[in-house]
Amino acid sequence: MNLNNFSKEYDLIYLDPPYLNSKKTGVDYSNFYGFLGGLCDYSLFTQGDNQFQHKPISLQQSNWNKPETAIIELENICKYWPDSIIFLSYRSDGIPTPDQAIDIMKCMNRKVEKHSCGEYKYALSKTNTNEEIFLISTP
Repeated sequence: MNLNNFSKEYDLIYLDPPYLNSKKTGVDYSNFYGFLGGLCDYSLFTQGDNQFQHKPISLQQSNWNKPETAIIELENICKYWPDSIIFLSYRSDGIPTPDQAIDIMKCMNRKVEKHSCGEYKYALSKTNTNEEIFLISTP
């Protein structure tokens, strides 16, 4: 994602990135949530893959799909919006870990609050031992 395409004047940055689980297996969000991109750019709906019932929109590359580039992406977001509140919706088993994400944001001279919604079973998950975590980072 090219951050330069976005204004620096946002009060709140909401992030709900793809999660890499403890096995470092990621989910292609464009496969499951591509319709959200289509709501922003209707022409994407013509690019859906008709061989699947849910007609996913083409694969979108994401720095969140690898632990090392996810860390860099979070650092870049903190640098690009130094005066904005950053709200990160995350999973307790995510990689980088929530504690690593907190450390990254604190290294950017930000205050971080961690909140948990408790254990949560995701729709396609076989386990219910994960927690939905919210990290609120303020300048």
